[in-house]
Amino acid sequence: MAKSATTKGHNPDETKKRLVEAGLVLFGRAGLDAVSTRQLADAAGVNLNAIQYHFGGKEEVYLAVASYIVESTGLAIRNAAQTIAADAEKMEPADAARKVGKILSTVVAVIFGTPDASTRGAFMLREQMQPGRAFDIIYKGYVEAVHIAISALCARARGLAADDPEAIIQAHAMFGQALAFGVARDTLARRLGRAQLGKDDLSAIATVLERSAFFALVGSRSETDPDD
Repeated sequence: MAKSATTKGHNPDETKKRLVEAGLVLFGRAGLDAVSTRQLADAAGVNLNAIQYHFGGKEEVYLAVASYIVESTGLAIRNAAQTIAADAEKMEPADAARKVGKILSTVVAVIFGTPDASTRGAFMLREQMQPGRAFDIIYKGYVEAVHIAISALCARARGLAADDPEAIIQAHAMFGQALAFGVARDTLARRLGRAQLGKDDLSAIATVLERSAFFALVGSRSETDPDD
């Protein structure tokens, strides 16, 4: 197995990195079953047997892609959400509503910081539709914690218990709004007449999300502007 440890010119870490990055693109586009090991190796520019040597098989590369998503963007989102939602039960309802908007705008900011956001979104959407072992990695890695943080803030803003199904559903609807900017970023760019979205667009998106969250939660019962 002299040639299986790595590909000429690549050290083992670089070989694994190439396979994960190629997997993110290929699996995001077509899913696990539709991608052959040959396609994966060719896209990564590595020997075919490098997949078996470094990961054990194609499915293990797929799981490594899920872990990569968590580590490269998910942890930043999770940590920010938990910090923003700390002591949610002690907040005034209007403040809790504002904090929901802050989490959503943070999610979008992190998503926009990744040039392959659309591919990541496609990978995650596929796992949402057909959950498998990769879904467990993503859910436990950051989605669950972010969902809990938003639910706690929604509950406080609405005067509900943190585990009230209505608060959880409300949080899901709002979290989905933020994630949509990763999954359908190209659609928004085209509607705005741009080749790609820029910093000004990100600022506008953050403002819309924050206002939308605020008025959905307490706007009908408060004259306070979310920007005050």
